[in-house]
Amino acid sequence: MDFLYNPSPPLTCVVFYNTAQEFENTAQIIQAIHPSDLKVLFAENYNQAMNIILDVIAGKDPSPNSNESDEYEELKKTYLATTARIGWLNILNTSIPLPPLQHSLYPFFSALSFLQKDLAEQTKRYEQKKLQIESEHSNKVKKSNVLISSIETRKKGFCRSLQMKSPPLKKRSHSEETNAKQSKQR
Repeated sequence: MDFLYNPSPPLTCVVFYNTAQEFENTAQIIQAIHPSDLKVLFAENYNQAMNIILDVIAGKDPSPNSNESDEYEELKKTYLATTARIGWLNILNTSIPLPPLQHSLYPFFSALSFLQKDLAEQTKRYEQKKLQIESEHSNKVKKSNVLISSIETRKKGFCRSLQMKSPPLKKRSHSEETNAKQSKQR
């Protein structure tokens, strides 16, 4: 996605040829979110693509004549750009300018606005749940560490206790062995 925001060198026109319709849709979305006036054009074959490039170099406008109004084209670009920001870039706080209520495209922009709000709310709930789980896990780890420390302390105390009892036991055991040997010899 770095290409979209830091094109080097700056592009003014990109021509694709022999492409599937799905790719053309994706390219139009890329064009919509590109920060400059990048023209994305399509050709049926290599020769047609080269002719378009030569026209661009010569300063001619290679854009195909559109049957759609400038307003529709601008709204389409806005819609595609907003969709890409939400879906591809996960920008859930982007402004969505709604056309007038009576406009034929209003339902599409309105639906996109509701989708954006829903996704933002879901993301917020997800982050809150994630923080809750992390906190609970951290608390469990702390409790486990305290328990382990307590067990280690008791273990050390038990070992010291055994070491303190050990010398008298060894002496007693040694003296019993000596007495047993002496009694056998008698």
